[in-house]
Amino acid sequence: MPDLSFTRNAVVEWSNLQENLGSDHSIIELRMEIRAPPPKTYKYTDWDLFRQIRGEDESVHYTFSELLVQIQKDVEKATKEIVTEFDAPGMDARLAHLLDAKRSLIAR
Repeated sequence: MPDLSFTRNAVVEWSNLQENLGSDHSIIELRMEIRAPPPKTYKYTDWDLFRQIRGEDESVHYTFSELLVQIQKDVEKATKEIVTEFDAPGMDARLAHLLDAKRSLIAR
């Protein structure tokens, strides 16, 4: 009776090693290419930093649209991009800090 191997969406090489180790079954070798998923980029806004930036802003905004433009600039200053292989549904402050710490340790 033949041995069967099922795969899906993968390129696999199959070979019989002609080794049975005293059994009536032969050892088969499967070789497949495993690719790591592409890294994901998350945007994380440090709201404590945003509040600090807003607190230090002493400029006078004469129109509402000027104020909105300044707030958007402050949000951009407080926002970081985090690139990781870790698949997370969302990025929060604790996870962003842990991933940043991991990246700095690996960089050493």
